[in-house]
Amino acid sequence: MAEPLHVYLWSISRPMIIVPAPTGIVYCNQTDGVATVDRELEGWLLPIPTPDADVFRPRWWEKHHNHRIAGDEDTWRGICARIEAACRAPSSGAEGPIDLTVVDHPDNCEAWVHVSFSFADLGPPNGNQHLLVPMRGVLTWENCD
Repeated sequence: MAEPLHVYLWSISRPMIIVPAPTGIVYCNQTDGVATVDRELEGWLLPIPTPDADVFRPRWWEKHHNHRIAGDEDTWRGICARIEAACRAPSSGAEGPIDLTVVDHPDNCEAWVHVSFSFADLGPPNGNQHLLVPMRGVLTWENCD
């Protein structure tokens, strides 16, 4: 069996979702602000429409909340709400995930957030609607350092 290919997302220009799957491709990113925690997940990469939101800008994290610490649950709930709102806002007509929701997970931190979402399948419509496919993954973006 071949060694997995590692793809480093350290300078990505937009948020993306890593969807876990046995692909042989492992996506890696630097996360958790100044703590510099390297995380990785094997799967496939789903670019999402670029939200115009400060919560995905490294500069916002540098100034506001650049490292997850014990006891920051209230702050983190507010950040999760910002992430969900940004991902649900319309973005220049591009299609993206539907009903993206942050999933509570102990690894959630800056640039590494577990999410659930739906995506319309690309097959022929069933009546007047496409089927929605529920999925899970990790939302990641450029780290603040």
